[in-house]
Amino acid sequence: MRRIIEGVKKLYMGPNKAETQTMLVVFSVFTMLLGLNPSLPNSLIVIAAAIYIGGWQFKFLHNAFEDEFELPRLDASMFSVFFKAFPLIIVWTVYAMIVGLVLLAVAIAATSIFPGLASGPGLFSLAAVLGIVLLLYMVFAFFIFIAYSKDYSKDGLWNMLLPIKFMEKYFVKTVVLTLIMLAITVSCYLAASLLTKFALGNGFVIGEYLLEFLSGYIAIVVGYGYDYCLVQIYKEGQGLEITN
Repeated sequence: MRRIIEGVKKLYMGPNKAETQTMLVVFSVFTMLLGLNPSLPNSLIVIAAAIYIGGWQFKFLHNAFEDEFELPRLDASMFSVFFKAFPLIIVWTVYAMIVGLVLLAVAIAATSIFPGLASGPGLFSLAAVLGIVLLLYMVFAFFIFIAYSKDYSKDGLWNMLLPIKFMEKYFVKTVVLTLIMLAITVSCYLAASLLTKFALGNGFVIGEYLLEFLSGYIAIVVGYGYDYCLVQIYKEGQGLEITN
């Protein structure tokens, strides 16, 4: 809990806090609009905003390695930062898809060999186990981008098995942190939902918009706090000996 709070506090400190909060509010508005209108991802404005936010996140992760952390300034360099990392993003997205397809094949094979897993509690248990495996792979794959953000070097970061190595080193701290982050996010969402309904009642369109906005803002702020904490976990473990 302390780690997450420390990470969240970083978003409200330093000379660039005002512009950072402005960006997060704008991003939350986009999130709200996406929740209310799923066709918006086709908008070039939304795509450009997502790219800009992605570049900002890489700079955020980079700055989180510094002893004197400072929020990144908002400037046009965010686009170049993102596109420099783009090959890594594509490759690891493909890796995640491959893992997902392998797990799907495992599920099909398991239900063929053990028919009892094809329905009811058996199917639910199988889906839960394979879902957790995929989630763990994706969580620890994020350490790839943390390692990249340290000095913006892709060297040695193409090995599909790297998340397993990160898992071996950071498993307990990362899982505990992730569970705390999820608990905080869900609790804040429920609190925002209750507050919105209490203040505006059911059936008010403005309440729906406000809830979507608050949900997006909370998820974004807690998410960046979580990212900051993951960098600290990586630093404490002194990373991995990554070779090409």
